[in-house]
Amino acid sequence: MAYSDIYEELLAALQKYGFRVVDPRKRDTLNGFPLLLRQIDNPPLALELSEPPLVGTMDPDVLGVAWLDSHGTVKRAWGLAKRLRWFRTGESTFLTEIGPLVQSAFEGVHGSLYYDGYRFYVAANDADGPSGVMIMVTYAGEEKQAKRQAILHSREADALKKIGRALNMNQSVVPLAYAAVHEIASVAELAAVLLWTVSPESGALELVASTGANRSGTMALAKLNAFGGNSCVAELVAANRQPFFMPSVHGQSLTADLEGRFCYLQPGAISVWPLITGGNLLGVLEILGR
Repeated sequence: MAYSDIYEELLAALQKYGFRVVDPRKRDTLNGFPLLLRQIDNPPLALELSEPPLVGTMDPDVLGVAWLDSHGTVKRAWGLAKRLRWFRTGESTFLTEIGPLVQSAFEGVHGSLYYDGYRFYVAANDADGPSGVMIMVTYAGEEKQAKRQAILHSREADALKKIGRALNMNQSVVPLAYAAVHEIASVAELAAVLLWTVSPESGALELVASTGANRSGTMALAKLNAFGGNSCVAELVAANRQPFFMPSVHGQSLTADLEGRFCYLQPGAISVWPLITGGNLLGVLEILGR
C-alpha cells in the first residue's frame, strides 16, 4: 500500500475518534494543546487536544500546564495554571517574572524556575523549530517553606554577628541594648520589641531600648516595678521570673490596654522573658509579633 494511502487512512481514523489534525508548522493557530506524532522517514503529525497530553488525568489543583505561541502569548491553560496571573489567555509571558525562562526555551535551553511559591518547568515544542513553548507549573509549598527558613537562618546569623560587634565596641548597656533590640526585630519581622534593665541605683526596671512602640507607650512603660508590680505583663514576669506568652495581645485586658494600642503595626502574639544570670534579674525582654 502506498504511503499516501496509509497517511489518508491514519487521518480518517484520527478524525473518526474526534482528534483534530493540524499543520505542525502552524501551531500558533491552535486553540488547544498540541501533541506531535513523529513518523519514521516522514513529516510529523500534530494533533490538537482539549487537555494537555500525559498530565490530563493528574490533580489540576496542584499541577498546571500552559501552551504559549511563538510570541510568548498564552494560548491555552489547564489546571493550576488557569488560576495563576502569569497565564492569562492572550497575554504575553515575556513581560512577567518568568519571561527569561520562556525566552530561554525559545533559544533551545530547557529548564526550571522557582518563584513566589511555585516551580515552573519549560520546554520548546521544536519538531520544526521552536514555534511554541509548553510550561508545567506545580505548587512548591515545601520548597517555599525551606527557602523562608534558609532566609531566617541567614538573618539570625547576621544578627548574631552584629550583636557580637556591638559587644566588642560598647562597654555600656544602652548602646548594646539598642543594637540587640533592632537586630531582634529585624530578624523575626516583629511588630515591636522592648527591653528593660534593672537600675543599679533604684532597683526599678527602666526601658533602655525599644522599636515599634509609639511615644505614649514608651512613656507609660519607661519605669516599672521589678518586685511585685502588676500594672503590666513585664512587671509580672519580673516578679515571678517566669516567661509569659499569649497568642494575641487582645486576649487579656492587661495587654489589650497597653500593647494592643501602642504598636505602630497591628500586634499579634506577645512573648515576655525575664533575663536572669546567676539567680539575679538583669532585665525583661518583651517581643510582639505582627
